[in-house]
Amino acid sequence: MGFILPLSWNGDYRVDGFEADGGDVFSISSPDGYGTLGKNRDNILVSLKRREVLAAMGGLAGGNLPDDPTMNVHLSGVGYRAKSLKRGIGGILQRAMDGSEAKRGEAFMTAALETELISFVASWLLEGTDELTERRFDHLESRAIVRRLEAQVFERQAMPMSLAELCALAGVGATRLHAAFIDIYGVSPARYLGLMRLSNAREALLNRDAPPASVKAVAWENGFPYSGRFAGQYADLFGEKPGDTLIRTRHLAQ
Repeated sequence: MGFILPLSWNGDYRVDGFEADGGDVFSISSPDGYGTLGKNRDNILVSLKRREVLAAMGGLAGGNLPDDPTMNVHLSGVGYRAKSLKRGIGGILQRAMDGSEAKRGEAFMTAALETELISFVASWLLEGTDELTERRFDHLESRAIVRRLEAQVFERQAMPMSLAELCALAGVGATRLHAAFIDIYGVSPARYLGLMRLSNAREALLNRDAPPASVKAVAWENGFPYSGRFAGQYADLFGEKPGDTLIRTRHLAQ
């Protein structure tokens, strides 16, 4: 399980479809994972072993745990719960950064600090069990649909697919597929998959170990047959031309 504390981003920042505002906190503990969408986003991600947190909760609660105490939740930054979580985690991380074993700008979690962090999270979860139950994510079905489609198209994402093909892979109709992606990512399936292909293209252009031969080759390999259109979409998303990215990569690779 883990906690996402968004710090800064451009435009909208969504975690499993929920739009983040300043100070918000997301508690993530789902076997289906989670998805984020946003430009230039920075956040703190704190991951903990679920069994250790549950064991600590059991100790604090005398072995009587509520049902599903660690489901996914979105907490508004203006509320007490989000503020108390950020204050507690932030204080422990700061001490980890200030410790004698920490490198400059990095945190080093000693065994004592790790135990303190687990105990704090366990206590925080128990204190808000009723609220967490009321705020349970109500779009588990949408998330399952999205994950199912992502798994199916992972190896084929270089080639754009028709809506009918996407629906067949997801096992749902067009209306439900569209609603699921709006619910989780706030964009249509076509837009989301297009963003995935653009991200894959940028990853290729940033590969210092094996810089690509040309922007056109990268565009073609990722399902963009028109280099000019690809360059425009790339610049809109990443703030620079793909050619400039490739030039910088080649320079750094020398």
